[in-house]
Amino acid sequence: MTHTGGFQDDDFWTEFYDFLFSDQRFTQAEDLLDTSPLLALPAGARVLDLCCGPGVFTVPLARRGYAVTGVDRSPAMLERARALSAERSAPATYVEADV
Repeated sequence: MTHTGGFQDDDFWTEFYDFLFSDQRFTQAEDLLDTSPLLALPAGARVLDLCCGPGVFTVPLARRGYAVTGVDRSPAMLERARALSAERSAPATYVEADV
């Protein structure tokens, strides 16, 4: 397996998805949102999640009622984020762009 594009190569994110985005990572994001004073956002806040990947933070933030926009350059990760948003009834806006 050779990756010439590194992080810019969408195949990288797809092939290493299970390692990079384990269930534990999603659980940790939920825990951080529940416990970190830095993430205690005011009700109705708008959140910009740069390099959102598959929605690790985007989806739980949207489920908490925030207006969230997730931005990522990977079409594959955005597809996963959109699917997760739909599965968990967490509406968010997703934009494919390089930050």
